[in-house]
Formats: sequence, structure tokens, C-alpha cells
Amino acid sequence: MMSCSLTKESGEEEVYLNFGEIDELQHVDVSFDVAIYLQQGLSGDPKCGIELSLQVELFLVDDEQDEEKRLAPDGAFEIFDDLKIRKDTGRCEIKVKVKKCDSMVMENKQLVLRARSGSDVQEAWSNPFKVFRHRLVVEATDWNEIWYKDVGGKENILSVPVALVDASNQIITNRKVKLAISCVYDGTMLPVPDQSLLKIFMSDTENNDHKKLIVLHGGRALIRFRIEEVSKNHQNKAFRLKIAPDTRNSPADFDVSTTFTKAISVRSKINRKRQRGEDDFVSTTTPALNILSTAAINNTISCQAAIQTITQLQQIASSKNKNTLDSQKALTDLTAWTLFTLRGLATIEWKHLGNEPRFDGSPDPNRPYYIMTNPNDQIAEILSQFNTLVAPHCRDTTTTTTTTTT
Repeated sequence: MMSCSLTKESGEEEVYLNFGEIDELQHVDVSFDVAIYLQQGLSGDPKCGIELSLQVELFLVDDEQDEEKRLAPDGAFEIFDDLKIRKDTGRCEIKVKVKKCDSMVMENKQLVLRARSGSDVQEAWSNPFKVFRHRLVVEATDWNEIWYKDVGGKENILSVPVALVDASNQIITNRKVKLAISCVYDGTMLPVPDQSLLKIFMSDTENNDHKKLIVLHGGRALIRFRIEEVSKNHQNKAFRLKIAPDTRNSPADFDVSTTFTKAISVRSKINRKRQRGEDDFVSTTTPALNILSTAAINNTISCQAAIQTITQLQQIASSKNKNTLDSQKALTDLTAWTLFTLRGLATIEWKHLGNEPRFDGSPDPNRPYYIMTNPNDQIAEILSQFNTLVAPHCRDTTTTTTTTTT
């Protein structure tokens, strides 16, 4: 973010006018907060005691380094609140609303704000941001972080539901948007050089041309796809799908923002030797697990009964062979945390102490009163134990469950 120097007295540290960080994505016709403040010296401490009147303008820009900034058209934005640096805080806090985002008017550019205050102060520039009318969002997906592309044959296809929403997260049903879909690397979001690894399926027919566009109708679309290369061939990087409006063929859709799926690591086949050992292990532990799940569904299990069943699982885990060490460790840690949690629940139960008295001093059966110790410390310890014992196994456990089901 760029800043500007303010004329200073002899011997004083330099004082700068600066912008606070602005979120990179903003909605048209929705106001957002902007902070402009004075900063003194290298320490960045606020500079109070100076009142400045400001002038703020909106510019179009290609990127932060672009020197050919163009002033936005008249009426493109609106400012609320006084444009003054306050003496007591050294800040100016305003709300800004961008009122236009049409491609023909705003040239599909990023935006920056410029703040000035008279001839003695150089202008300050905000970080670039973009304004959109509607957003693409990925709705809930039921696939795991690790996907085995060669398990289940061609029927093994991933699906991503996408929606078009406004600033209030309401589905926009009266607009059609052509979608351009590509594969990028997780983390950097850089595109995969060879996009032929991404196969898009439309209805029941495979579309080998990943550039074939899907049109979002009625506010929603379902993207069905496969990634035909494993992460191992890409320096073990996970992939994401980039879902964007097709602005090349539909420039009017520049007012729709891009979205990304969650990361997915692609592998080929499951280690069958390991799976056979784990299948045997699962078949042994399933009866005890079924006791817990059935009782929990029917709400017929007590803490003590649950503790006894979990103890059985611990004994099973400690008696299995070496082929199932990973599952043994996961189950052992899980049951240890479960026992800790169940025993902790008993300490934070409401305890019936009696009944409030009637006017004659006799207890009123309709007015019982209870007491419970503050549960916060116990809850915090339960969560801490979960992070220590269970969380490290979550990814492997999820993968094993998927493998067994397949």
C-alpha cells in the first residue's frame, strides 16, 4: 500500500498519510468501511493532534503497479461521513459505496482510492479491489480431500454444485451465466499447464474438451468432472477447480466473481494389502460400534453403559495383529478421548438440589432448582484432548471409511 509524507517540523520523525487495508472483493451498491490515518516514523505509530481535510477519488487500474490510472466516471461512487483526519485519533473513518460496475462504464478494471489533503501533502493510494454485482459460490460437496481416480471405473465422477448469489446470499434465478472451468494448483492458484487432465461430463456424455462451457440456469449448476492425473506427477500438489464467468464470450459477466472448489489430492489405486488387514479389523470392531450407534439413535444409552462398550473396543484394539497398526492406533486414541469425554460429562451434569419453598415453608414439587459447576474448563480440556488424540487421525480415518464403502 502506498503512502505519502506530511510536512514536518525540524527534528521530528516523518509523518505519513496511509490507507487501511480494503477487502479485495466488494459488492456494487453495498457500502464498505475505509480507514485513512496518519502514521509517524518507521514504527508506524498513529499521529494524533493534526486535523486534515481530505479529498478522496476513485480510479480505474490494471494492477497495483499500473501508472496509467484513469479517474472513474462521475457518479461511480459515493462517500458517507466527514472527510477529515480527527485530531484525537489521527484517523478518518468513512463508508464508501461503488454504484457502477458495468463493463462498458468501468472497463472491467480493478479500482483504487486516492486521498489528498492540500498542496503540502502527497496523495495516498489504497490497495486495488474489485466490485461485483453477483458472486459464484460452491455449495456443500460430499467428496473427501483424497480421491482415488482408478477406483470404481468411469462411474467414479466428482460433482460440484455451484450457485449464483447476491450480496445477501440470495440465489439469483433470473440470470444465465456461462461458466469457464479450469484446474489450478492448491495454494498458488496457478493454472495447471496442461488442462487436458480435466474431463468435464455433461449429462451422461463425456465432454473431452474442458473448454466446453456450462451455463448456469435458475441460479444453480452442477459440474461433474474427473481429474485424470495423480498429484504425485505434479510434485504432490493438490488441485482445485476454478469456476469463473466466461468473460471472453460474455463480457457483460465481468460483474460476476470467480470461485474455487476445496482442494483435492488425486491418487490412483488403494493399497489393497493394507485394506484387507483393515477390513478384518473393522469386522471385529463393528459389533461393539453398532451397540453404541443403535443405542445413541434410540437415546437409550447411559454414560456408564457407553464407557463399558468403549472399554471393549480398547481391548479389541490392543489385541490385533501388526497389519492393522494404523487402525489400532487411531481406534485406541479415539476410545481414549471418548472415555475422557464421557467421564467429563458426569462432572458437569445439572444436580437436583431440592425444591423452592411455598409460602407455608413446604417444598413445591413444581419448582425444582438445580446447580451445575462452570463447564468451560472441562469443555476446553475435552477439545484439547481431541486435538491431541483424534485430529491427527481424521484424514486417514476418512480415507479408510471411503475405501471400505467403495
